[in-house]
Amino acid sequence: MAFQGKLLRKLRKEKHLTQIELGKMVGLSQTMIARYEANANEPSSATLHKFARIFDTSTDYLFGLTTERKPSRAVKRTRKRLTISNWLPLMQGDESGNLVAIDFVSPVDPSLTQDNSFAFLIYDEAMSPYAGINSIAFARKDMNPAEGRMVIASYENKIYCRYYHTGKKGNVILLPENPNYMPVWVESSKDFLVYGVVIKIVYEPPIKRF
Repeated sequence: MAFQGKLLRKLRKEKHLTQIELGKMVGLSQTMIARYEANANEPSSATLHKFARIFDTSTDYLFGLTTERKPSRAVKRTRKRLTISNWLPLMQGDESGNLVAIDFVSPVDPSLTQDNSFAFLIYDEAMSPYAGINSIAFARKDMNPAEGRMVIASYENKIYCRYYHTGKKGNVILLPENPNYMPVWVESSKDFLVYGVVIKIVYEPPIKRF
């Protein structure tokens, strides 16, 4: 049985979400959501599980394999047990420049824990070739990074993955690796926040929890 785009559209409308809003929740474009709903493309396994969690349903329901919308009790019990394991939240930025969790990923280093670390989904090519779109940056929480470190930071309602640099006048500059992107000059410290220092970049996403 193929993915049922009409069911995704039905669930989205029931939650009063636009295609753009749903796309932001799963890290995809409005165009891709529209293609899923039209059955022009089929979501990846990782994206399917995101849809299932957002709409509190099962992947079987999204494929039309069952008419029961709620996950079985066994699945819910499994998910509850897994929440105590040491998986890191996978974050992305919202429209206000805050980090929001969209998934969970396996840590690449046992020293990275939920208390001191997080993962961030890269959305642009500013740090290419070291970090391209949809690669994952594992970061340790640190609000006072050393000069030249790659950081995850927020400025003027946007999240950046850039190199941290201090100018001659003490102002912060967020520098890209890709010369096609411009530096970000931080003019107001009250609108600037460093969430963490990047420890490692991975291009192939680690195994998801669910």
